[in-house]
Amino acid sequence: MAKSKEHYIIVPDVEKIGVYAIFNSEMNKYYVGSSVNIKRRMKEHRKKIESLDGSNIKIGEDLKTSEDIKNFSFIVLETFEDYTITEKELRAKEAFYIKKYNACNGYNDITRQPNYSGYFGRNEYLRC
Repeated sequence: MAKSKEHYIIVPDVEKIGVYAIFNSEMNKYYVGSSVNIKRRMKEHRKKIESLDGSNIKIGEDLKTSEDIKNFSFIVLETFEDYTITEKELRAKEAFYIKKYNACNGYNDITRQPNYSGYFGRNEYLRC
């Protein structure tokens, strides 16, 4: 039987629509994001961080060695039940938390604010 890979970063077992943060305790910096399945999205971020690639350029700048990985953690900021929030509302929640955690002075890019992609209809509610 194959041994499962040990991870430095714990991903909360939350398979819901929501807003999450990646927090670097050493640098006191945040990245705020949102997803229809935050557990799956955080696993994608973890894979990049643990490969020292970073989830974006700013995170990558603070990942020099495997010791740096240990500074990162995931935080679930807010979740929503299926069909209780639209994509537009979810992006507004993400923007709220970006401002609250001053994430543009952390890992979020000030030039790329959360936006409504138009993929879902205006009145179509999201499902995890």
